[in-house]
Amino acid sequence: MELGRRLGVDVDALFPYTGAELHLFRLLNATVVDDDGETVVPLVSITPEDIEKYGIRDFEPRAEGKTTIDEMVKKGIYHMARTPGDKLGYIAYEDFVRDPEGHPRQSTSGKIELFCQEKADIFTKLGWQDANDPIPPYATYLRPRYGYEDTFSNWEAKEKGAYPIQVFNGHYLRRSHSSFDSNGYLREAFASPVFMSAADAAERGIVTGDWVRIFNDTGSIVRQASVVETMMPGVANTMHGSWIEMDETGTSINGGTNVLIDSTTSAGVQQGYNTRLCQIEKYEAQDILPDAERPVVLPAGIEE
Repeated sequence: MELGRRLGVDVDALFPYTGAELHLFRLLNATVVDDDGETVVPLVSITPEDIEKYGIRDFEPRAEGKTTIDEMVKKGIYHMARTPGDKLGYIAYEDFVRDPEGHPRQSTSGKIELFCQEKADIFTKLGWQDANDPIPPYATYLRPRYGYEDTFSNWEAKEKGAYPIQVFNGHYLRRSHSSFDSNGYLREAFASPVFMSAADAAERGIVTGDWVRIFNDTGSIVRQASVVETMMPGVANTMHGSWIEMDETGTSINGGTNVLIDSTTSAGVQQGYNTRLCQIEKYEAQDILPDAERPVVLPAGIEE
């Protein structure tokens, strides 16, 4: 509202109600399920005295509420009475448990399947697992692609592989997903570094402020390091949402983390947008301008 006043906007027309009124309206508009478990009724009744006492606007008196405004203001809660056999609850699979034959589940056997060959075959057909090594038709641990085990070239000896650091994408105050990445003030306020553990940084000769290259066999980005004691060794956090800006070597100099991710899916058919195994090393070029000092490069099509 203060910003609107400074811009010459009639904020009283845009916001005709006070903060107290808006809180009251939430109460007046609240509904609750009635005793029959089906009918929805207003939570509070409104009397002519209430309208005068609370200065209520735009609401008419009504008597069908489950409680009074005074009670809600005094207690702050409304307790729904429960009785055995009421219709206010829901028991999942109740019909099936009572009568499995009459209410079969939508599965091959008509039952809840702990052993489900059909589901396992679907995952195998999706290509998540090689046909010669099919997914088992029962719940068990499945080694994920690019998971913890893949940080080692020799699992038994715990020898680190080519990409020993699990990099995930944290949401960041500078952006809302990729929105606002072109905002110069936010670029200046939030540098969008890569947070990495002090142990991993020391092993690589990296200190806070160094430009580092984060890469795997899918792509590479560069970011300034922020070395912290609160990150677990073997884990790093890059900032989500940067627009892709590539240099002549094919590296994203603004930290476009999507270049690190491929289209791998999990056994639950979730795509791995938010984490990937990488290596981090000190970048050979340390004269890169911070984001706030570089001109904004708009993705193709946006400038039109």
